[in-house]
Amino acid sequence: MVFNDSGSSGDVLAVYDKDISAPAELYIDKLTNICEDNGICYVLSGNKLSSYNSKLQPLKEYELDDVYSDVVVMNGYAYLLGYNEVQRIAL
Repeated sequence: MVFNDSGSSGDVLAVYDKDISAPAELYIDKLTNICEDNGICYVLSGNKLSSYNSKLQPLKEYELDDVYSDVVVMNGYAYLLGYNEVQRIAL
């Protein structure tokens, strides 16, 4: 789940376990979009695409050549929506 944190002018990504207790939380500045694929959470923010496991521990960060407005992850690739094109990067 994503919550807007009005106190910090950012967003909070929260992951709950099956008992709906003790969520893992991640504060994100300038959140653009989030996509989940096979238990990995991908966060698009500014010109970065970051991946996290189910406990929101960082896995990998990808520096992007531009700022994108949307992301879809499937089959080992991230498809990023730019101004007038879709960019594909291998994960």
